[in-house]
Order: sequence, then C-alpha cells, then structure tokens
Amino acid sequence: MASEALAELQRRVSGDPAFAQRLRALEPERFVAEVMRESARLGLDVSEDDLRGSIARGRHAWVMRWIR
Repeated sequence: MASEALAELQRRVSGDPAFAQRLRALEPERFVAEVMRESARLGLDVSEDDLRGSIARGRHAWVMRWIR
C-alpha cells in the first residue's frame, strides 16, 4: 500500500497540470530521482520503494487493460 506521503504527492500532481507536465517530460532514467527531489522540496517523505512500487502497479494495470 502506498504511503500517505505518496498519496499526497499523487493528489498534488493530479491537481497541478503544469507539475504533471514537467514530470511527464522527464527522461525515464531521471524520473525517480527527480520525483524524489520534488517530493523532498514539498516536504513529503516519499520512499523510493513506494514510488517504484507505484510505478510498477501503474504499468501492470495499463498492460492488463489490453489483455482482458
């Protein structure tokens, strides 16, 4: 289960199109590090494990949409 800090980060990204666009534009190899940096800047204690787990769950859900 995602941490409360990760859930808050997700709410902030969803509520700020410019923030979401900045994250979307990141190169995949920089994404986790940049999200961790932004989380810290916002005062959110997001763990890398929670972030990577959330990414993996999102990818899995996306793939499963096309399999069913």
